[in-house]
Amino acid sequence: MLEVDDRVEVVGESDNALDALKSLETISPDVMLVDLNLPDHDGVWLVGKIRARWGKLPVLMLSMHDGGQEVLEALSQGANGYLTKTVDREELMAALVTVANGGTHLCSSVAAPVLERLKQFKPTSVPPLTERESEILQLVVAGKNNSEIAQTLSLSVSRIKFHLSALFQKFDVSDRTSLAVEASSRGALTSEG
Repeated sequence: MLEVDDRVEVVGESDNALDALKSLETISPDVMLVDLNLPDHDGVWLVGKIRARWGKLPVLMLSMHDGGQEVLEALSQGANGYLTKTVDREELMAALVTVANGGTHLCSSVAAPVLERLKQFKPTSVPPLTERESEILQLVVAGKNNSEIAQTLSLSVSRIKFHLSALFQKFDVSDRTSLAVEASSRGALTSEG
């Protein structure tokens, strides 16, 4: 599907998790598409290894599973998005672009189970947030990247990064996806967001 689309260039392909890690030694993709079910290790394991070694490399998880548990495990390891294999080319391309630009993407078939799972967690304390931090948090959860947030709030991208850094500290996370999951699980999102 990707190889026939002019909007993307496939720079590497691997049949298993260990080969994918080896590939990353020699190629530098803008975004990585990872299958949950791999023959040697699962995709969640691979995402954890990618995070540990290549930090912020955007990773989009692809799976046949749309249950909340698999999605939460992938997101907790640092996946920036999650799609089921039933999505069409346009949603796949939109998700790749969003994730490559620093946003997050959950396909509609997984969003409902994830929210259901998050409701099962007892919210812990929410750190005090400024009005601006609350606005930015809402936009992060909505999948907006820094440029889109800056444009929406009429702020500079550097100012958005400053506020995101404060949010990362307050929620004790290191990336946008973890921030969205943690904020949701703690009940930090307002109903109007």
